[in-house]
Amino acid sequence: MPTSINIRTFGDHHVKGLVNANIQSIYLGNNLPLSYQTLATTLDYDYKGKYLAEVVMSYSGLNRYADNKRFGFFPVAGLGWNMAKESFIADHVKWLNTLKLRTSYGRTGNADPGYFVYNQYFADGAGYYFGGGSGTFVYSVSELTLANANLTWEKADKFNLGLDLGLFNDKLTLTTEYYHNKYFDLLQVRGKNTSIIGNAYPSENIGTTNYSGLDFTASYRNHLNNFNYFVSGNFTANNKIIKYQDEVFRQYDWMKRTGQRSDQTFGYEADGFYQNAADIASSPKTEGYNPVPGDLKYKDLNGDGIINLFDQKALKNNKAIVYYGLSFGFDFKGFDFSALLQGAANRMIYLSGATQWEFQNDGKGQAFEHHLERWTPETAATATYPRLGIGTNPNNQASSSFWLRSGNYMRLKNMEVGYTIPQRLAARLKLASIRVFANGMNLFTISDNKGIDPEVYGTGYPALRVVNAGINIKL
Repeated sequence: MPTSINIRTFGDHHVKGLVNANIQSIYLGNNLPLSYQTLATTLDYDYKGKYLAEVVMSYSGLNRYADNKRFGFFPVAGLGWNMAKESFIADHVKWLNTLKLRTSYGRTGNADPGYFVYNQYFADGAGYYFGGGSGTFVYSVSELTLANANLTWEKADKFNLGLDLGLFNDKLTLTTEYYHNKYFDLLQVRGKNTSIIGNAYPSENIGTTNYSGLDFTASYRNHLNNFNYFVSGNFTANNKIIKYQDEVFRQYDWMKRTGQRSDQTFGYEADGFYQNAADIASSPKTEGYNPVPGDLKYKDLNGDGIINLFDQKALKNNKAIVYYGLSFGFDFKGFDFSALLQGAANRMIYLSGATQWEFQNDGKGQAFEHHLERWTPETAATATYPRLGIGTNPNNQASSSFWLRSGNYMRLKNMEVGYTIPQRLAARLKLASIRVFANGMNLFTISDNKGIDPEVYGTGYPALRVVNAGINIKL
């Protein structure tokens, strides 16, 4: 039950608090209830709207953890300084409306342990017949995944630093923000566990991943007589790097997952196509596969003369992915126009499956236009696709840089143009307003990849191009 407390207001000082207590139980099927308990408080302070401070604290518990690991304490503090309200700026710089510097740092938590995993559970295992004749079948008892009584909350220490600007009576506004979030105590199963005990190991609070990024937004609104216009842009760069995971032993640095981005793709580095029998004979041997001319060739990274898992590497770079957008528009004497452009840079997508490979599903699948560029003895010098086959090809369809493509794009996401008939004409028809319009979505896309939608590839259906026209009448 939340309780708001206005502690005190004196002069230009303002202090406000909020206390919140909550107990919640969730019932799922025949499971024991999932019970949360939270006590939270917020304390705000400001002086003349210039100096701002906020403290938020939460003490939360979940009954899925053992008694001594059940509760977590999560404090957050924020500071702000609206420098535009300082007399040395406000009295002399009239075109500056907002100049606010703000920062926050704190800890948050995530509870996702599983079903009372601090207890050890057993179940019926393999059975045996005892006695003469057909005997009596008796089940054994097997130990399930090992319990972990030390399991506790996943946590994140989050730092934000932001700047807000408002200029020329807020006609021009800018906001920029940098963040760095360290997620730790993430639940992971140790990769270096031994299988000698013959049982499954539990998750442990061992993982660490860093999120960091930069957000920037700017907008400008103004008018020239009856011509009103606006333009707004945004830019986001973000990255997620795995700082620690107890991964299995990997013989070479290029095989390691630690230090890579979380969406990293591992595979072979493609090195063209096998051209003929002599090329195959002089190349490293592929473990478990006998290549033929037209198959993909891979680099032997460790130089042992064999292409196998020891030659698989991280294929993407570790640079931040950039997303951006630009919206603009105007209205003038009844006419109005608006548009939105959006896109992404330094983004990679992986092409695979029945929408890319030929004749899948036991040969019943189809071929595509890009298969016309397949390797044949006649097109060996110009081919951009391996030789065609039916069904699965363990060599050509293995994870490799060949199937990794640029996911960069720029798209006209939407655009609308309209005209509102003068009100005096609408009034003659006893109507409040009449507006005719036409709009469209996904009107065009600039991308290096043909035949795929780079915005949603691998996550859903391609975005449809939609065009509408109509009239809007208000009585």
